[in-house]
Amino acid sequence: MLKSALQTRQRGLTLVELAVTVALSAILVGIAVPSFSAWQGNSRIRASADTIHAGLRLARAESITRNTSVTFTLQANGDWTVSCTTVTTQCPANIHSRPGAEIRGGLSLVATQRNSVVASGAAVVTFNSLGQPDVVDASLRRVDITVPTSIVPTAQSRAMRITLTDLGQTRLCDPAATNGTPTACS
Repeated sequence: MLKSALQTRQRGLTLVELAVTVALSAILVGIAVPSFSAWQGNSRIRASADTIHAGLRLARAESITRNTSVTFTLQANGDWTVSCTTVTTQCPANIHSRPGAEIRGGLSLVATQRNSVVASGAAVVTFNSLGQPDVVDASLRRVDITVPTSIVPTAQSRAMRITLTDLGQTRLCDPAATNGTPTACS
C-alpha cells in the first residue's frame, strides 16, 4: 500500500517557525531585563537598609539590657559593629558585627551626623543605659542608601533612609514617598 503525501505528514518545526519563536523570545527578554535590573538594585537597597536598621535596634536593645553604654559603628563600606563602650566581663568589646556585603555591591551609603555629612571614616552613635543616643553633634542621626544611576535610572530607583531620634527610636523610610503616607520620612 502506498501512502499519499497527505497521509505521511512530517512532524516538527520549520525554519520559519523557529526563527519567529527566537525573535519573540529575544523581544521578551529585552523588555524584562531593565525591569529586572531595577528590581534587583532596589532589593539590594532594601536589604542594606534593613541590615543597618537592625544593627541600630540591636545596639539600643543591648544598651538597655546590659544597663550600660553601647556603641554602634558604621563604616563607609557598610560594615557595622555593636560593642560595649566600657569593656567588662558582662559586656564584651564586640557584641555583634556584620559585613556590609550589600553596600559593596555598588550601592551608595551616606551617613549624616547631627549637623553634617560624615566625610570619611566611621559614623558612630553611642546609646546610654536608657537606650537614648548621646546628644552630641558628632553622633550618627541619618543614613541614606541609594544606587547609582548607572545601575538603576533615577525614575526607577527607591532610595531608603534610616533616621534616629534623640530618644533612640529608629525609623526606616522612603525619602521619595509623599507626605502623609506611612513610608514617608516626614
